[in-house]
Amino acid sequence: GLAQLLMVAYTFLAARLLQDTYGVMAACYSATALSSFLFNWGLDAWLLKSASISSTPLKLAGGVLRIKFLTGLVWGTGLLLFLPTLRPELFLPAVLSIVLVDTFFDSLTNVNYVTLTVLNRIPAASALLLTNRILRLASVIVFSYFIVDNLVLLVMIRMVVTILTFLIGFLTTKPNVNEAFALAGGNFARERAAFALSDILSLGYSQIDLNLVSAFTGDKTLVGNYSVVLSLVNAVSAVFVSISNVLLPVLARIYLIRSKNFYRAILLTIGSFVTLGGLLWIGFEFWERRNNPDTTW
Repeated sequence: GLAQLLMVAYTFLAARLLQDTYGVMAACYSATALSSFLFNWGLDAWLLKSASISSTPLKLAGGVLRIKFLTGLVWGTGLLLFLPTLRPELFLPAVLSIVLVDTFFDSLTNVNYVTLTVLNRIPAASALLLTNRILRLASVIVFSYFIVDNLVLLVMIRMVVTILTFLIGFLTTKPNVNEAFALAGGNFARERAAFALSDILSLGYSQIDLNLVSAFTGDKTLVGNYSVVLSLVNAVSAVFVSISNVLLPVLARIYLIRSKNFYRAILLTIGSFVTLGGLLWIGFEFWERRNNPDTTW
């Protein structure tokens, strides 16, 4: 939750700083995020499940890193050649190449998060994630303070932060890369299929609309504005999901005892969500119109 809020703040400040050129950054990150399933292919979820019951979790982590590294090189090369031909005004090669490296190492860093979680070092995983998000936010705050609206430099610093996070996580977990056994065969592919499908659906839900806006319009301003709105919506949605996770067990217990209050509780829950959503919408609308009367957000 906190990590997501930090990323929302990062997105908002970066959009304010870069103005129209933020659309280039948003389009590049959205395209690489949506296509990242091509080399992730459910590996993180598979590792979380398999390493937790394995006697050699570090070997599994090393094997996953190997697969991601090799398939990621092919993925990155393909996107770098293809995307600039699709929308050259959005997918600038200098920016896209840095974003690809950042997304690539961010995916490798996810293996470190999963490994730490499996090893019951959850505080270390949380600290590593928060460190990454805080450093990203700090970089854009510094840029904003000195009014440095250099897109290439901003994404380059974000890439360096991601690589440093990966190296710290790698040295902390010490996965057995050299002794990692090959992860191949029909069983391995079948086990990953469900996790890969989950990745595709999740990424499609969160990224497909911004990619469609990029592909069909090529309008940097529109893409940038839509990206900021999407980040805010996703952050608010996460609040509702968290509330639902708390309420669902309570509603289930009410249903099991066949209480007459079940339907009343359902209506109260829906009404509360609608009221909360309406208040948030009014609050955002009032704040934005008061501070930026000419904004298109």
